[in-house]
Order: sequence, then C-alpha cells, then structure tokens
Amino acid sequence: MEIHMNYIVMDLEWNQSKKEEENQDMKYEIIQIGAVKLDSNLEIIDEFSSYIRPQVYLEMDPFLKKILSCDMEDLKKEKCFIEVINEFFNWCGSDYYICTWGELDLYYLQNNMEFYHIKRQKGPVKYYDLQKIYSTDSLYFSLEQKKTSLHTAVNQLQIPEDESFHSAIHDARYTAKVLQKMGKGIFYSAPSIDCYDVPKSKSEEVMVRDYYGCEYIFREFPKKEELLRDREVRRQHCYQCDRQVKRKLKWFLGSYNLYYSVTKCKEHGLILGKIKVKETKDGTYFCRKGFYPIKEEVLEELLLRQENIREKRREKERK
Repeated sequence: MEIHMNYIVMDLEWNQSKKEEENQDMKYEIIQIGAVKLDSNLEIIDEFSSYIRPQVYLEMDPFLKKILSCDMEDLKKEKCFIEVINEFFNWCGSDYYICTWGELDLYYLQNNMEFYHIKRQKGPVKYYDLQKIYSTDSLYFSLEQKKTSLHTAVNQLQIPEDESFHSAIHDARYTAKVLQKMGKGIFYSAPSIDCYDVPKSKSEEVMVRDYYGCEYIFREFPKKEELLRDREVRRQHCYQCDRQVKRKLKWFLGSYNLYYSVTKCKEHGLILGKIKVKETKDGTYFCRKGFYPIKEEVLEELLLRQENIREKRREKERK
C-alpha cells in the first residue's frame, strides 16, 4: 500500500439519556466533533472543531456535564448536526484515512448520519483504530490483552499534557501526537473494520490480513444456528499459508457469543480461532472470525477454561 494520503484523526463527544427515555434509533447523540488533518509525512496541516446543537436529548448526561466547558444552553446556539457534518466532510477532502482512538466513534458517527438520512459510505468501513494498534505489543495473541487509554499513551510517550482530556478537539490533538510518535509504518498493518453496515451477501464479505493475524467479516444470517452451522464460518486453516492444520481444540463456547478453537500449522505453529457472534439492529446475525498466533500457555489456559465450563454444566445437570 502506498502511503501518500492524508490522515484524519477524529474524536467525538456524545450525549445520552436515561435508559427509559432512550431513542432506539439513536442512543448516543453527537454534540461535539474534533479532528486533526495530517499529511503523508504525519505533519499536522489543519484542524476542525465544532459543537453541535442537540435535537434529540435536551438534557445533558451528568458525566458529560462535568467534562465539557459548555452547558445545554450554550449548545442550543450551535449549528445542527446536518450542517456540521457536511462541513466536516468537505474539510476532510477526497483522499484520506480515518483514524480514531477506539472503535466507537466511527460507529456512532454512522448511526447519527443514518438517523438524519445523510448519505454515507455503505458496507463495512475500513479505518485505523490507533488504540488497538498501540495496545498490541506482541506478535502473539493473549486472552487478556487490554486496551490502553489515550491518557496512558500520552503519558508513556512523554507528550506534554497542556490541555484537558475528554474534549473532542483536545483528544484529537493528543491522538494526532501519539500517531506522530508511532510513525506511519503502522499503516502497513491491516485496518480495522467497522460493522455498522453488515455484509448482505457472500460477495460483500470482508477479509483483512497482516502479521498480527487475520479477520473475516461474514454476511448476515437469519438465525444464529444457521450461522454456526455454515461450513465457511467453521472452517479452520492457517491464515498465513492456507494449508490444512491439525486440530488441538475444537470450537467451544468460551463466553457469551464468543467461540474459541486452537489448531497447529506445521510451519507457523499454534493458531487461535475466535468467532464473535453479533446480532444486528434488524434482528439478524453475523460474525467476526479471527485467526491469531499464540504460545503454548494460551492453549493450556483454554483447555482449563473448557474443562471448567464442562464441570459447571455437569454440576447443573446433577441438581
């Protein structure tokens, strides 16, 4: 991949209501957008920042009230979402990669755009989750990998903390500085995939691969059981050479809607398989399947976890 495009580092702040007052079509309403534009050499060349007038939730969430430098009366004087988001994409230009710190911003942005019937890119959207890349400190997958907070990353990289956190433009600036420290070499790794829109057919399914592993996004199925019976969903192979592998641990339910397996490739060693089943907003089901290199201790941990699950099941049957 040639690295000649701009990078848009985006951050959002959103408001929400009490559970009983939620609008099911938009549970989180964006009220601030901040973004930093970097060129192909990761030099900062421009910024975008705007508050947004709320139209759905007219009371501010208590946590948001603590971290924002404005109140609801101030927000009511701002431009509406449609106007701001059109200005934002005009500012972005035509050739760029979206970068975020975490996986929620892009998802909620698309949700708000759909709510207001704004034209957007359809299908699974590729982007760069800088938090995910920064937090992956080993080529070997760990079951207990934790995501690093932006504040922690800024501290670890000794970036001066001259602005408060939890403001969209401030967090976008910090994230841009973290990106500069990480370097543009990270863009040779596979992008993340946002699944606000799920593949509707086999031809729309997505696969990305890099040295951290391989991930597939499968099309939606009417029923969860049908998805789990699908041969391609259950297929196990080496993500690096595509050869047949020896099964060490067959697929089993490790936690809610998360399935694990372990195989071994003669050339590339132990490989963890993960299937995460998710329900769509329309009541159908799809899954993300990944393959990742692991060490022997992960296999041992999974074998122990599987046995604990079996023992709990046996105890339940005895009662």
